[in-house]
Amino acid sequence: VLDRVFGLDRGFDSYQDEFDMGAALSQQGVLLTHSAEWVTKRAIDSVENSSPDKPLFLWVHYYDAHLPLRPITPHSEYFPDDPYLAEIHRVDENWNSVREAMKERSGRPLVVLVVGDHGESQGEHGEPTHGQFVYRSTMRVPWAMRGPGIEPKVEKSPVSIVDLTPTLLGVLGLEWVGPVDGVDVLSHELSGRLLYGETFHP
Repeated sequence: VLDRVFGLDRGFDSYQDEFDMGAALSQQGVLLTHSAEWVTKRAIDSVENSSPDKPLFLWVHYYDAHLPLRPITPHSEYFPDDPYLAEIHRVDENWNSVREAMKERSGRPLVVLVVGDHGESQGEHGEPTHGQFVYRSTMRVPWAMRGPGIEPKVEKSPVSIVDLTPTLLGVLGLEWVGPVDGVDVLSHELSGRLLYGETFHP
């Protein structure tokens, strides 16, 4: 789903996907993914090959905590009865390696934003995965951020992934030019705001 053929590489100086879409088509649409370890190595390489004198924007996408779940050791040993949690643990540890590499890159401020695009029902409401329903199990996703000037708090009002771009730009002191669906969650009143979610699967 992240192959550059969909235009997702637009605006990036470097975009590493390395998917063989021809192979996917020949295998009747097999889902192509990269392991957390593959992604982490390339992310760290990008950090180490970047100029410490220039700002760095790094988008790191992990797919392991997504069906089909194939946890590896030692993560599967920590959560032998829950492959989903094992894969989340795997992603957490891999992401921590990237974060450490970014911290060591220079003494510049580091802004980190972590977000999930959907949750998993894991059998709740009779749905084993996600996409059929819009219950909290799939719609309520993690959003965590840390950086200079960001006060620690738990936001009780709903926020959305559409808020990610304006929020990140606000943290960096940049303005968005043109229409945008979301808001900077750190500087806007969020209570009473309506957010929209829908599934077309059924």
